Amino acid sequence: MKWKLLSPILFLWVTTSSQAATVLTINIANPAAVVITGMAHNSLITKDLTVNFFGGISLTSFFTANESIPEANPLAITGNWTAAGTTSSYNQMVTFVFDNPNVVPGVDLSIYNAAAPNTDDQNFTTSSAPFTGSSIVNMSAFTNLPAVGATGNVNSGFLASHGGVIGTWVVIPEPSTALLGLMGAFSLLRRRR
Repeated sequence: MKWKLLSPILFLWVTTSSQAATVLTINIANPAAVVITGMAHNSLITKDLTVNFFGGISLTSFFTANESIPEANPLAITGNWTAAGTTSSYNQMVTFVFDNPNVVPGVDLSIYNAAAPNTDDQNFTTSSAPFTGSSIVNMSAFTNLPAVGATGNVNSGFLASHGGVIGTWVVIPEPSTALLGLMGAFSLLRRRR
């Protein structure tokens, strides 16, 4: 009886604690309008990098297999998703292999604003959230999108300028999917009675 009462509390505690370092959520319910949202969790590092092609951030192990978004034709991002300390929103992404000297087909994403002035720095600190706002990107052309619940690191910079881990990204379900899952779990508990 006590276990039945504690299970919803335990579920919420595990869900909350596993997302303690989550700084970005990615909703891929609609691949034509993938939503990237900054979370209120603090950065894991203190780092200052210029928001330009060799600055920005990296989402490691995003795709499940190599995809190709070349530097000559980056994928456009629209919205107001920004890094702490900057007024420029992220507006482009390309694929690459983390720690590789070239932008190549890969599973990692480099996200940046190539038009931002060199004085518009990202300033990640352990005392504040690294990102604010939300943006949308069309990923309908890709077949290797991550599954709901997939996670990976968000690193500062990429290639030669990469710094440490800022936090993690996680693919979230649609609110209706999450609600259906919770309702199913509660109905199973009720059935056992």
